[in-house]
Amino acid sequence: MARLSTYAALGACSNLLTVAAEYALQKSLVGPEFFEADKWTWFTDADPTQGAVQYVDKQTAMELGMAKVEDGRVYVGPGLQRVKPGSPIPSVRLESVDTYNSGMIILSMDHQPTGCGVWPAFWMTGNDPDHPWPVWGEADFLEGAHAQNEVWTTLHTLRGCDQSALKAGTDFSGTWMSALDPNVPSTNCSIVAPDQARNEGCPIIGPEGTMGPKFNAAGGGTFAFEWDPEAGYFRGFFWPAGTEPADIKAQKPNPDSWGMPYSKFLLNEATCPRSLFQNMRIVMNTDFCGEWGNTDVTFHEKCPQVPAEYTCNQWVSTFPGNLTEAYWSITRMDVYQHASNEEVVVV
Repeated sequence: MARLSTYAALGACSNLLTVAAEYALQKSLVGPEFFEADKWTWFTDADPTQGAVQYVDKQTAMELGMAKVEDGRVYVGPGLQRVKPGSPIPSVRLESVDTYNSGMIILSMDHQPTGCGVWPAFWMTGNDPDHPWPVWGEADFLEGAHAQNEVWTTLHTLRGCDQSALKAGTDFSGTWMSALDPNVPSTNCSIVAPDQARNEGCPIIGPEGTMGPKFNAAGGGTFAFEWDPEAGYFRGFFWPAGTEPADIKAQKPNPDSWGMPYSKFLLNEATCPRSLFQNMRIVMNTDFCGEWGNTDVTFHEKCPQVPAEYTCNQWVSTFPGNLTEAYWSITRMDVYQHASNEEVVVV
């Protein structure tokens, strides 16, 4: 990685401290060139979560109308025209060409994928042949399934990453997930944490209306996902459509003025070293069923209207007409870096 610092020549500590709090726009991705090759790679391997999905390449997605830019929006959705019972759903998984070691993403949408069997995610992760997942970590900024109305924001690590010092309602407005015991929050982000579900990580549940039918019915909204290893945290913020701070609209974000985040995770050498998150790429995908939705208990509990004889995979492939709401409509995806820490990443 080659690092270019805008303020490398400045020697006065006071100046550096003043600049460090400011974010500078690195990329504004929504526009006619959103799908250009210098921005994204198209993941076409088998789904790592064994979902009822087939990720397609750019040419296929464009030919089927699964990926397009129109009216100032980026549309990404499934290909439902040729689905046969028992066959996977054609879908899109984009991974950024650039890798990151810090930054903030402002994401505005007027529609998110939703529906029974639908598992959308906007996240970051890092890996290469010498660093298999999750050695370089994973940060799931926006994730949910089966038409849930509250976003889940989660970290996943291999080594221990203890977040028990953070208290819901005091440090962030969301709530800790408690998968195995409702009285024990899941605050260890390690995928092999004792007394937590395998691969669970440390999920925080955001406010109602941050995902699903309620998000879409309200006209969408804006998320800010901040990863600042120098300050020692990840933070997540959300505003319903039309209530975003003026500094976001002006592309001069000041997160310290936004009040309490709905999610927060600490990075420090004692409990969760920042080295657990490195060289991460932005990922956006829509899965179907997969490890989240393939258990009959989860699927039928969340989707009681589905006849009991159908598994999740059978449901989505037999009745693809129920997946017409499984699309993204994105109006803003801005990537920022600290003005004193702008990076050019060589990949």
